[in-house]
Amino acid sequence: MHIIVETQPDRDRLARAMRRFLRRRLLPWRLCGAVVVLAGLALGPLGEPLEAVFFVGIGLVITFALPWYAVRGAVRQNWRLHGVPTTYELTGDGLRSVNAYNDSLVRWPAVQRVDDAGDQYLLVLGKLHFVPLPIEGLSTDERNLLHDFLRARGLTRA
Repeated sequence: MHIIVETQPDRDRLARAMRRFLRRRLLPWRLCGAVVVLAGLALGPLGEPLEAVFFVGIGLVITFALPWYAVRGAVRQNWRLHGVPTTYELTGDGLRSVNAYNDSLVRWPAVQRVDDAGDQYLLVLGKLHFVPLPIEGLSTDERNLLHDFLRARGLTRA
């Protein structure tokens, strides 16, 4: 198998990849925020309106603003590497990515799993590392070939 993907920088695509990758890490924050919102709603009928508004407000910030800010910060930190045109080359050895700052090869044994994020695959290398692989520029045959290859290696679920 030999597939080449050339991509242009796309901050929104990187943000979608970060949200997808970080969703498990952000879930406790979202749940904590929901609990604080519920506590605030429970205070309302008890005659504590000011405290209720405070708790609901803090809970909404924890639930929505903190995860948004975490993803935004992760995109900002990774934009230097992903904010330039990049060429990805998929071979039987692994995934090579080449851009103005980087020339690297991730061998397939280093990839723990591959998450399908719609217009891109996320090659998960560990708890804190992944490589976003845009697939929107691939033909249907190339997508099917890549999907079958990844499934044969046990990296995708379906």
